[in-house]
Amino acid sequence: MSFPQVIRGSVGRQGVNNPDDMRLVEDLLCGNHDYVLRRQYLPPTTVAPGECDPVLIEAILDFQKGSMPVPNGRVDPPTGGESNINRLTWERLVRPPLQQLPQTLGRGYYSYSHGPQRQFGTPMAIKTLEQVAGIFFTRMRYNEPAIPGNRPYREIGIGDISFVKGGPIPPHGEHRWGTDVDIRPLRKDGQRAAVSIADGQYDREATRVLVEALLSHMNVVRVRFNDTKIKGVIWTPKHDNHLHVDLLD
Repeated sequence: MSFPQVIRGSVGRQGVNNPDDMRLVEDLLCGNHDYVLRRQYLPPTTVAPGECDPVLIEAILDFQKGSMPVPNGRVDPPTGGESNINRLTWERLVRPPLQQLPQTLGRGYYSYSHGPQRQFGTPMAIKTLEQVAGIFFTRMRYNEPAIPGNRPYREIGIGDISFVKGGPIPPHGEHRWGTDVDIRPLRKDGQRAAVSIADGQYDREATRVLVEALLSHMNVVRVRFNDTKIKGVIWTPKHDNHLHVDLLD
């Protein structure tokens, strides 16, 4: 049976739960999440007409966690739904596939993630990172007289983003949608290594240039980092050694 391209009614907890709509949501979850693996061990239950399989509700809840303030286990159609959160869930389900951050050197950044499988983002997220790396390179190169110290590097370190299908990515509580990115602060010695704001090698001035480059980009929502002497960052627990960048798309 072919599925409709858009659900006609809400699916999930307290939803309309048309059979074709439920099958479409399940199909999309299988393409975007680890739901297909869980389904092997939790076979579908028999539900009354208009009700939703509890396993599907649980999968919707899990899909919503991390980027939504109040996950509620329901997906609404893109128009006419009751909740912005529920409509956003639909938009996330039908988004384009995540793309891997190019691992080629010479692009103004390097990877410090625990593996390239953890560096998948939305197409716009990957484009944003490449553009920010270029902006940072240019600002550091042409504004060195205004930035104390001689810095022999122009690269930024990019860490975890998301898995190829999204979903949980331990140890993070977020990074589920391809729109959360970890970036290292800059070091005075230019090494490709970790650094904390309490370390002697931490380079506040270069990190300030990086933050300004990030916040100047229209796709960057906020930068969470604990050096509050840098304008525009938001203090967040456990963010002394990396910048958490929230992207719009």
